[in-house]
Amino acid sequence: MNATAASQTKTGERIGLSEWGFVGLVVAIVLVLTSLPYVYAVAVTPPDKQFMGIMLDVPDHAQYFSWLRELTTANLAANKMTPEPNQPLFFNLLWWAMGRMGSLLGVDYAFMFQVLRITATLTFLPLAYLICRWFLKERFAARLALLVIAFGGGLGWIWVVLKYITGTDVLYPLDVYVAEPNTFLSVLGYPHFVGAALYMLVFYWVMRGQAEGKLRYAV
Repeated sequence: MNATAASQTKTGERIGLSEWGFVGLVVAIVLVLTSLPYVYAVAVTPPDKQFMGIMLDVPDHAQYFSWLRELTTANLAANKMTPEPNQPLFFNLLWWAMGRMGSLLGVDYAFMFQVLRITATLTFLPLAYLICRWFLKERFAARLALLVIAFGGGLGWIWVVLKYITGTDVLYPLDVYVAEPNTFLSVLGYPHFVGAALYMLVFYWVMRGQAEGKLRYAV
């Protein structure tokens, strides 16, 4: 797909630089806000401790990083979450690529996790806006949709604050603990979910192929 095609809406209207500037601003704000907790964690880590690069959900990330470590030197990984001996059977393309790239660059998993976080965000949000403009004719509506995508699902922290104020359990736990529909939380701690941009790109090309009657997009 050439640069011209990538910046067109369903009606063939070009997406101007001012619109992409708005998208860039949203991306920058999201990345800055989600980077602050990592900067704080590094800054307050005592000299005899090490920040492990995980912002939340240690059990899941232990599994992800186990795959990354194993797949750095092998193409299949064993299940390290059990003490029982088992044959290497697991493969995950994302963590395989992360491990190999980290080994090539000579950096650790925590650094590569930030590379994934930033790269996925730089890909996901612009593509989300492109798809919004595909369905929404008005620029204002598309911009508002992007803001909802980027920030609308990230207010679960309010229930956490109320939990400590009232001394009760979290009122709406799914708003706090489910990351997949929550872009802001995913950018913060689950960047592989934001990697869904690859799936979105596939569907976008299929839609373009159908709308324009051009098989090359579908291929």
